[in-house]
Amino acid sequence: LICPESWFELLLERGGVVGGAPDVLNAQKTRVVPAGKMCAEDLATLTRLAGRATDCGREIRSPQSDSWQVLFLQTNGFFEDQAPHLLKRLADIARSVALKEKWVTMEQADRLQARVIEWHQQDAPGPGIPDPRHYDMDSLITVDVMCSEPGRDFLGGQLQTLEVDGLKEHSFQLCDILVFQAHKYHCVAPVVQGCRRALVLEFWDGPARHCPHRCTSFERICPQENRHGEHTTRKALGRLLPF
Repeated sequence: LICPESWFELLLERGGVVGGAPDVLNAQKTRVVPAGKMCAEDLATLTRLAGRATDCGREIRSPQSDSWQVLFLQTNGFFEDQAPHLLKRLADIARSVALKEKWVTMEQADRLQARVIEWHQQDAPGPGIPDPRHYDMDSLITVDVMCSEPGRDFLGGQLQTLEVDGLKEHSFQLCDILVFQAHKYHCVAPVVQGCRRALVLEFWDGPARHCPHRCTSFERICPQENRHGEHTTRKALGRLLPF
């Protein structure tokens, strides 16, 4: 048997991901930071990209239906090629907030790269993210962008974080950008009507990924990069994973 610390050190020796993800308990002391709004033009660009992302990886995360689907827009550099200005803006926001909140060092901020760029769509009835202790394991910073209008396009689907006094609901309106430490517990209430769409980016201290999934490889290049063909998977369910 190997202890978690030794296992993690072996992964870091692969030379791809540097590490430095925040301690989970310390991450709970941090806040969710509103970081402005995405303009209508950028939102329209996002919507068009999601509609054209036929060669991107896709994952079904709802246990008994196709109501929750995730497109991995980083696949084969799709998002980076099609919307480089938008990726740079969101990365700059992640770095700026992380430095201001003292979540990362200057050296870490300079090395931050997009681990995954996810387009989430949940059609009612959608499960949300039910685990109140869900967090984005091994990433440093998470950026969420709301791409639907709550109350008009969908009902339910509130973003919540687990605080010392219980679940806290965060205001998350159309085009809002929220930034938080990736290891902060967060969940989403069930979508009870309509369709909820959101963009989620995770940044880590490692190479920019172009593989068709949420990468868990610590290699310099993910073994699944540059694979073509069908990329649809169904996430393993039946237990609550922290990531």
